[in-house]
Amino acid sequence: MKRLCMIMLALVMTTGAFAQQMWLGGTASVSASGSATLNVAPTFGYFITENISVEGTLGLTFGSGVGTYGLTAVGRYWIPINEKLSYTPGLALGYKLTHNSNLDINVSDFNFAVHIGSFHYKVNDKWMLGANFSSFSLNNIGDGNRTTFSLGTSTTISVNYFF
Repeated sequence: MKRLCMIMLALVMTTGAFAQQMWLGGTASVSASGSATLNVAPTFGYFITENISVEGTLGLTFGSGVGTYGLTAVGRYWIPINEKLSYTPGLALGYKLTHNSNLDINVSDFNFAVHIGSFHYKVNDKWMLGANFSSFSLNNIGDGNRTTFSLGTSTTISVNYFF
């Protein structure tokens, strides 16, 4: 965890001087199937060059007796389709810790993902919408004895504000 935080801090410090444009944004969701769950994922991102961006996301999920806290760093390459829409494939590296107070256990998860179905639409100079339709991911769960591979097909929509 310390290593991931240090890598993200170094990334922010070295690329901050070259940032052309920065944004704040993220996703939020609430589900109520069985029990209520709140998921919030604020994001800070910026462009290193005209076509390369980096972003960091703090993921927080709260449900009945279960809390998940995580950090994810994403690098994206922006391929313009037109002046407002871009195809934005990316690589993500993340860590999360899930605490289940009902069972009194903690489970950690390292994640590497390739976002292959990601697009961003710039509404105007200040607002942008993002959508990720699919990604490949590799997860190392718990004490390192379980590794899973998955192709995610859930849709995530983000709202971002440029400053």
